[in-house]
Amino acid sequence: MDIECLDIKGVQSDFLKAIARIKIKDWGIIINDVKLFKKHEKYWATFPTKMYMDNTEKKYLKLVQFDDADKEKEILKSVCDAILRDIQVSNSSYKEFSEEGAIDNFIR
Repeated sequence: MDIECLDIKGVQSDFLKAIARIKIKDWGIIINDVKLFKKHEKYWATFPTKMYMDNTEKKYLKLVQFDDADKEKEILKSVCDAILRDIQVSNSSYKEFSEEGAIDNFIR
């Protein structure tokens, strides 16, 4: 699957590291607000969600969803790889994600 990261913005947050706009070329679709997270040296991406309240509990509605959960995971892994690849290639001051703040101020 050919995925291009069109824009990316670093975020200063505990787990959220970046917000990206990606293009899935095979489908001719652009998805905004794709989020890149990191926890315990593991990265993952999520498609956009909308937060809502259910009584006093925060819940999130997926704005992009697939019938096949395994296919969704596969696509999100490819999206995550594309974002990480783009950050490494585009940021000339890139060192290691494990270094505090390496992505925090990256804006393309």
